[in-house]
Order: sequence, then structure tokens, then C-alpha cells
Amino acid sequence: MSTVNYQTNIFGEAIPVFPDCPVWLEKCVVNIYTLHENNKRVNSEIAVDFINDDRYLQLQYWKEFDGLGTLFDEAEDASHAFIRFERWWTEGKFTSPELIGRSRRWLTQDREGGPYIEQSVEAKKRREKNAQIVRDSISRG
Repeated sequence: MSTVNYQTNIFGEAIPVFPDCPVWLEKCVVNIYTLHENNKRVNSEIAVDFINDDRYLQLQYWKEFDGLGTLFDEAEDASHAFIRFERWWTEGKFTSPELIGRSRRWLTQDREGGPYIEQSVEAKKRREKNAQIVRDSISRG
């Protein structure tokens, strides 16, 4: 695994730094890495689950960083929660699934020193298979 360096922000918190990360991915990469490390400390099973499942990662990311959790916590009832969710969704107040997926791929990609976050062998094989299916369908036109 690649080693992550840290720097201290103005609040004295240690923030991971990825010098080789593209600027446009940086915030999302740092957020996913931080989410992974925090979940790993609490429950390693959860940390593994969301790295291996992009849909689960998206929900956890939206809950933690885009206000999805607060949206439901502050709702008066299920109907109110749905109305708030609908507004949140249609106004695009969330990080795009594509950006979250690209950031996860960047963190788990093979590189010199290894990936920053390990994914399961099964997830890697499943993702490679899906990518091959897409490439084959594109080449067939």
C-alpha cells in the first residue's frame, strides 16, 4: 500500500495529502480516504463494504459530506423526508456518482507502492469484468 502523508489544517486536524492526485479529484479523494479511515477505526467491515460497492460508497459519501443524513434526521415524518430528499436531488446538492467513482478508482488503482486503499479481489475482478463488457460493446458499435 502507498503511504499517505498528512498536513495540519487551520483547525489543527490532520488532513491526508496526495501529491500525485489530479486537482479536480482532490477534495473527493480526501473525503473518501477520510471516510474509509474513520470507518475502519469503528468497524472494518463497513470500510471494506463501501470500497467494494460503489452504490454504498455513494450513499455514505452523500450522507457524510453532502447533507443527506441531516436531511432525514431533521424531517418531521416520512412524507416530509421525501419532499426534502426530492428537493435535494432535483437541485443537484450532491457530489456526482461519476466523481465519487473516479475518486474511488484513483484511490484503489495499482501504482508504484500499491494502492492507497485496498479493494477485495472479488470486487476488483467484478469491476474488470464489467469494464471489459463495456469495452466489448463499444468496439461492436
